[in-house]
Amino acid sequence: MEIGPSPTAVPGAPAASGPRTSAWRWAAGVFAILIAVYPFVPVAVQVAIYQAIGLGAAAGIVAGVRLHRLPRPLPWLLLAAGQLAFTLGDALWDLYDYVLPSTPSPSPADVLYISAYPLLAAGLALLGRRRASGDSSGVIDAAIITIGAAVVSWVFLIWPVFGDGTVRTIDRVVTIAYPVGDLLLLAMAARLFLVPGGRSRAHTLFGLGFLAVLVVDVVYAVVTLASSTVIPQSIMDLGWLASYALIATSVLDPTIGSLSEPAPRREQLTARRLWLLAGASLLAPATIAVQTLTGGDGHPLLIAGTSAALFGLVVLRMAGLVRRVQEQATELARVARTDALTGAPNRRAWDEQLAVELARAARDRAPVTVALLDLDHFKAFNDLRGHQAGDRLLREATAAWQGRLRSIDVLARYGGEEFGLILPGCHPDAAVGIVDRLRELTPEGETSSAGVAGWDGTETADALVARADRALYAAKHGGRDRTVLADAAGDLLAA
Repeated sequence: MEIGPSPTAVPGAPAASGPRTSAWRWAAGVFAILIAVYPFVPVAVQVAIYQAIGLGAAAGIVAGVRLHRLPRPLPWLLLAAGQLAFTLGDALWDLYDYVLPSTPSPSPADVLYISAYPLLAAGLALLGRRRASGDSSGVIDAAIITIGAAVVSWVFLIWPVFGDGTVRTIDRVVTIAYPVGDLLLLAMAARLFLVPGGRSRAHTLFGLGFLAVLVVDVVYAVVTLASSTVIPQSIMDLGWLASYALIATSVLDPTIGSLSEPAPRREQLTARRLWLLAGASLLAPATIAVQTLTGGDGHPLLIAGTSAALFGLVVLRMAGLVRRVQEQATELARVARTDALTGAPNRRAWDEQLAVELARAARDRAPVTVALLDLDHFKAFNDLRGHQAGDRLLREATAAWQGRLRSIDVLARYGGEEFGLILPGCHPDAAVGIVDRLRELTPEGETSSAGVAGWDGTETADALVARADRALYAAKHGGRDRTVLADAAGDLLAA
């Protein structure tokens, strides 16, 4: 006996009142009561409870689509169809068990059970594709987990049946279809639930519902294979019923909509996920160890192949992480050297680039000139027009000035309303003309002042900037709206 999933609520929608918020609580309460009394009632009542909870899960998915007005209902309807197939299979199985004289093998109930897996997997796949759009790392992680689980499933669940020549082929195919179906569900569920992002209440309930069905399926397969009655059927029924109840409850929860919405794009390898991937990667060698200690068939070729595949996936995953770290480092370096308001290089970038240009000029015996430009009366402009207008003036001035410079020139925001300009290969006299043309482009009808200094070939960067700063000071105190050139001796020459 198995299970199916549930719907979602529209993310970002205001908190609703009435049926939308209370339906999941009522469902949880009713399911909890039915499950609690299940072991203590007659068999006929148990059958009725089992069918009620199974049908309630299927109906809850459809009801959740309508109740929460879920967009893109196809994944949820596929999940509802899968849940209904499981429930009909349960009903048919009960019919053979308690009404009809014999149970065929394989049974038509098996057809219903097995058909549920691709329906549920398709629904999960559509949800995962929507939620994890572009998340290649999630695909790799899901593959690592699924391959690790597939090794264990093959060795302990599938091969004992597949390699048993005394069992009819049709019986072997049907028996093997169940663990294969569980692996398919595991792959799709891992893809969906490994997506980074917050977890809503419905998200957690939905995940626990699928986890419950996978765990109980494995226990049931092991018990059946061992022909053991250590775990009573009614106990395993409680596991399946719990999964039905969890999924139905999650479907009716108003937060379910978040499960089908795109998650934020970000690389995330938490300690918990790292341990999960490490455990999945170790399943193959652990299987070899168990088989060796118990004297069983170690399936060396299979283990070797899957171990190689897991190793390749882990390397691919690490390569993705390294690439992402490098991209983030590049972006951080760019942000650290960029002024957030204007997009121009900042003071740090100015200092670094000036050192580079002076070293190049010394090597090539080429001229280099720096200038400091300052918007006139900027504080008064801010006080009169507001800080947003002041920010706009800074951005517009940056764009206007950068548009008239060469690609090798560097215009940086030096601080406040002051800008620094590096003009490689440019003599001071020519630089004055360039700076004057830039000042004419000052937007909003405002004016600007500038100080220009040419490198003398020996002075430090600080000394060069200090001469340009003194020239700017002279321009400001000489009436503004002008350019002042500092000669190599430190004298100031009005442009």
